[in-house]
Amino acid sequence: MTAVEYNDSIIEEQSKVIKLTIELVKNMDIDLVACEKNRVDIVKQCDSSLVILKQLEPFNGNLQFKSSAVKLFEYYKKVYSTDYKTLLEILNKGEDLTEEDVDQISLIADKVEKEEGRIEDIFIEAQKEFAKQNNIRIEENELQKEIDAL
Repeated sequence: MTAVEYNDSIIEEQSKVIKLTIELVKNMDIDLVACEKNRVDIVKQCDSSLVILKQLEPFNGNLQFKSSAVKLFEYYKKVYSTDYKTLLEILNKGEDLTEEDVDQISLIADKVEKEEGRIEDIFIEAQKEFAKQNNIRIEENELQKEIDAL
């Protein structure tokens, strides 16, 4: 496996989760039942991706890229298993949403955004270091642009 193939194998797993997340976000305003299915699919995908990632050997002694990817996917699994589940349960109240519910949604969203940003930054830095060590060029994932725009 080349450095490019190694990088791409990790990013391919991330892209699977991002595609499902885009679906979930798009369904958020129109179909909460579909959102719940999307959420469960994301958790399942994280499980599958974690199996693949954990089986990867460090590339040329670089363990940081792989371990940061594993941590990112463990975070994805946690957030979709707990925080998004709670968000969807609250949103399912529909007309019965209280001010406390709205506050809880905001708190969860803020927490997820901060934590995800921190973990993704570590992953991105590890990927950049991996690219530098192996003299490869990293291209921005088009799916990341799409999800950032949502």
